Amino acid sequence: MGKTLILYYSQHGTTKLMAEILKEKLHADSCRIDVERKYDNNMWKATRQAIVEIILRRYPKISNHLPNLSQYDTILIGGPTWGWSVSNPIRSYMRQTNLKGKKVASFWTYMDGAKNYDGKMRKLAKGASYISGIGATRQELNQAEFSKKLDAYIQTIQNK
Repeated sequence: MGKTLILYYSQHGTTKLMAEILKEKLHADSCRIDVERKYDNNMWKATRQAIVEIILRRYPKISNHLPNLSQYDTILIGGPTWGWSVSNPIRSYMRQTNLKGKKVASFWTYMDGAKNYDGKMRKLAKGASYISGIGATRQELNQAEFSKKLDAYIQTIQNK
């Protein structure tokens, strides 16, 4: 499979937990994506903030140094769902990153649904070989059944 990198944005720690599980299972490198703009901890206020950003196309700026992708063959990119879709920090990263020739897979965490996440990530991963992703709630992350589902997902990534 080559060298793997896990990039993620996590506001409340759930996506970070999923990234850590994936890192352990894949023996991969990982890096958190941080942004200059902070979002409200109240989900509804943060949603309003995000909608304004999308309408104005003013996505948050990445505030930390991220690894050079040239040393990685496979990149897993994860974040929480916002409005059943990709969070703005992940949108921002995807809009400014060249993933051409990379194998890209996504993962996401959600509370109430994620019906648009995978399709949106596929569109954002221009030039990459995109592998459909996997999502989970915080409760699912600690269940043995989800661990088996995650193992099957990893096999899919490794076999592509």
